[in-house]
Amino acid sequence: MKYEWRKREKSLYMTTGIQMLKIPKMKFITIAGEGNPNTAQFTHQIEALYGLSYAIRMKYKTGYYEDPFIYTVYPLEGVWTSKEKPIDGVVDKEGLVYQIMIRQPDTFNAERFDEIVEETYAKKIIRL
Repeated sequence: MKYEWRKREKSLYMTTGIQMLKIPKMKFITIAGEGNPNTAQFTHQIEALYGLSYAIRMKYKTGYYEDPFIYTVYPLEGVWTSKEKPIDGVVDKEGLVYQIMIRQPDTFNAERFDEIVEETYAKKIIRL
């Protein structure tokens, strides 16, 4: 049976209104950076996160790590701030600082991450 976070984790991902939540420890693939998100570099960072996340999902789906585990890839999340205080409510996009991320299954670990990065990178290099 497919694990669908949209249905099983509504209290974390489908909240309404302002709430105080206790967030459990979770695993994420993250990329930190700064600057305008309307650039090719930022687009490539998002593509890398999704590429790795879908590669991980396929490993779980085929039972490569353990018994097959089918799940929906988690949503893209991000934390944003700026280097300087906005002037008259206008934020300078070049001064944005961010950490973007996609959550991964609890059983995912650093060793598996290194393997996925190597495989995914090799596939991308071959296509170029």
